Amino acid sequence: MAMQSQTKNNGTIKRTKLSTRALSKVDGSEKSVVAIESPSKPIRILGYARVSTSQQEIQSQIDELKKHGVTHNLIFIDKISGAKDVRPGLDACLKELRDGDVLLAWRLDRLGRSVRHLVDLVETLQKRGVGFRSICDGAIDTTSASGELVFMIFSALAQFE
Repeated sequence: MAMQSQTKNNGTIKRTKLSTRALSKVDGSEKSVVAIESPSKPIRILGYARVSTSQQEIQSQIDELKKHGVTHNLIFIDKISGAKDVRPGLDACLKELRDGDVLLAWRLDRLGRSVRHLVDLVETLQKRGVGFRSICDGAIDTTSASGELVFMIFSALAQFE
């Protein structure tokens, strides 16, 4: 039986793969123990912040991303309307993301142009092995079973948009 353990360290989460092995005792009965098989690569958390105009304040979003473990060099920023198709900060963020990473946004509306766009984007991330979390919308966390369920319901509702 395989399990995973996670520990947080300097903005990354280290995953350790654990397995349960059966060992024979002298009397022939079996006992299960947990043994570390091999550590896997750390999970990187990348952040995305956006405001619609350059006059709006973005620092509070950046501060929240940092509080949630995103290092400064992994925060991507746009000062542009969310309705725009081209967002250089988001494009750079999406290009940087790799399998096992987590994309963290302050709120859902900072990431998606519409519910349909958000659902499509998160589904694309999932296919790439990338998780998604929203700070203010805590139930949206595709790295957990309950968060993934909430996102599936969200996705179903988007079909009616």
